[in-house]
Amino acid sequence: QVFTGRPIERLEIKNTDIQDVIRLIGRSSGYNIVIGEDVTGKIGALSLENIPWDQAFALVLQSKKLGYVRQGNVLRVATLAALKSEKEEIAAVEQSKVKAESLRTVIIPISYAKATDLAPKGKALMSERGSMEVDERSNSIIVRDIDRSVGKMQKLYAMLDTQPPIVSVSAKVVEMKS
Repeated sequence: QVFTGRPIERLEIKNTDIQDVIRLIGRSSGYNIVIGEDVTGKIGALSLENIPWDQAFALVLQSKKLGYVRQGNVLRVATLAALKSEKEEIAAVEQSKVKAESLRTVIIPISYAKATDLAPKGKALMSERGSMEVDERSNSIIVRDIDRSVGKMQKLYAMLDTQPPIVSVSAKVVEMKS
């Protein structure tokens, strides 16, 4: 990891509350710091010289199994367990939104390629609830999925369905009589 923060000349701490240490390092950072209620404990001893503030910050957090989330110019400090559960909750909310979103059916005409060849390339963009069929007669792909996935697949197929290069051969016949 590369540390680029402004160096702290000297930081010596003995038996100090972790929140006070984080606030002290935060003053050197130029960021606003929000510390969660679950951040507790003391730092036994800390002696650092000419160290970038972000490295000192990372060391202090690591020693107490803490983490942070940066939002603009704010660093929010919490326990790793709290940050992990927060991410899981956000993922669960996002997944429930996808499950609640209505499905949309779109027919995507394919002009230059074979729909049977292009269809598998869009499968990775489908949601869990999505489905796809190929109509060989009209050379089209029928997609039933949520709006976000349908839009991505339309863009993908528009980019992939391009006209193959055409080679043009022309000749002139010249007849000369002497």
